[in-house]
Amino acid sequence: MDSKKEDNDRYKPEDEPIFENAPAAYFSTLPIRRIVNVLKHNKIPATISNTAGTYVCNTAMYVALHHTTLNGLNAKTGFIHIPYTPEQVLEKTQPSMSLERIEKAIEITIKESIKS
Repeated sequence: MDSKKEDNDRYKPEDEPIFENAPAAYFSTLPIRRIVNVLKHNKIPATISNTAGTYVCNTAMYVALHHTTLNGLNAKTGFIHIPYTPEQVLEKTQPSMSLERIEKAIEITIKESIKS
């Protein structure tokens, strides 16, 4: 974990492992290339990112993958960043997407993830 900013509890980790004596990293088990290809085929912008960041998003993904691995669960596990809606970025310079397209993207992602 590493962050340039403090979180809500004023915690600011620097080069800290999420769990001691655990693997440094895990790979998503989602079919990310297929998901991105199908999203793009449906005219929904998407890209593959090989990082969920270095703090909160990464921690969420790592904990899910660590739990799945430790418990021998046969589950697709990963992390997907969802864009803001246009209303959320009126005063910001960040990308956005309509709620309808976000919902469609999530639906596609779930369907592609549960295929064999």
